[in-house]
Amino acid sequence: MPASRGWEREKADMRGRWVISFVLSEVFISLSGCGGGGNSGGGSGGGGGGQQVAIGAITGPSFLQIGVNSPSTYVYAATVTGTSDTSVEWTMSDPTLATITPTGAATPSSTNTGEIVVTATAHADPSKTSTMVVYVDDWILTDYNAFLMNSHGGYYGARLPLADDYEDCDWSYDQQKFICMDGNASSQTAFYIFQTDGTPAGTKLVSTIDLSKVQGLVWAGEPRFSPDETQVIFQASGLAGLSLFLGPMIVDTGGKTPPRLITSEADFVDMTFSSPRFSPDGKQVLYAQSSGLWIVNVDGTNARLLAPPPASQGVLSPDMTALYYASGGYIYRVNPDGSNAVAVVTGNVERLMDVSPNGLQLAYLGPDTGDGNVYLVNVDGTNNRVTYGLNWASW
Repeated sequence: MPASRGWEREKADMRGRWVISFVLSEVFISLSGCGGGGNSGGGSGGGGGGQQVAIGAITGPSFLQIGVNSPSTYVYAATVTGTSDTSVEWTMSDPTLATITPTGAATPSSTNTGEIVVTATAHADPSKTSTMVVYVDDWILTDYNAFLMNSHGGYYGARLPLADDYEDCDWSYDQQKFICMDGNASSQTAFYIFQTDGTPAGTKLVSTIDLSKVQGLVWAGEPRFSPDETQVIFQASGLAGLSLFLGPMIVDTGGKTPPRLITSEADFVDMTFSSPRFSPDGKQVLYAQSSGLWIVNVDGTNARLLAPPPASQGVLSPDMTALYYASGGYIYRVNPDGSNAVAVVTGNVERLMDVSPNGLQLAYLGPDTGDGNVYLVNVDGTNNRVTYGLNWASW
């Protein structure tokens, strides 16, 4: 056989072996790509095994509480899957109510309350979000046993010790103290001041105002602090010589000076009076008796009738631009001088108790539904709802 022909045959054999080797390599690669014996690779969105980016439900508190030394920050979290980038971007729907940091630490407003939406967005895929409705609220103090109650849903919060069976409790303006009368006492002639940080462990009795030695005083109740917390005003009844008296008295918080009667109306037949209270500027006293709703200077001068009977249970807004009072089962909003009355709650109001520190809500006593009889309502009459309170409420 000529040498050239042998060389040609040898080249053909080599070409054939190369082609077979190439084809086998392609088959192996193809089988490997289909998972034939190899490990699975990453899917879309940076995940493995064909996973998609997903974000779970937000975890964290449903209420952001203000007042009474509540926590300054509340932490939220959301889990991202399907990607190596598990970071989350956080937003709040209303920055005037609360703000939130990149790590999910939320800080509520110090004064504003309302509903807000927390949103968690997956950094790896901004189309993936999770939301949670949160309420920014403040505490209400309720009795009979001095509970802290949330002002939105009205669920029970902390039960404050050393205050069992006390009633008519009222917050100081800085919300660091509250004052009560003893519900079990046979003679109501003493008030008890508690210091609290908003938790049961942080509550202690700090002072007592003993009025038992005040000449002629028979009953003292419904105490309220002055704005500067140096004085307490309360409703008093008793005997002055042969005459009966019924009206607001003022005493210092230490109980070291005799109480001073501001004004008197001796009428024990129609007990429609309410707890007297200082005006927000501390210069006047608002009170109600059987003759109607009145306001008077703290020295007892310049008494003015704001609303005729059966008006009672009056409270001024924190900015003193509006006055609210209960009358004939209604709650009315009027100018501070008593003019231009507008009914904001119509029917079934037994007693107006307080206005929230931001001036946006009222607390009042209404029909007992079985769940409670303390109601909350916006000052314009909207969002009227019963809470799980007892028979008194104070912001």
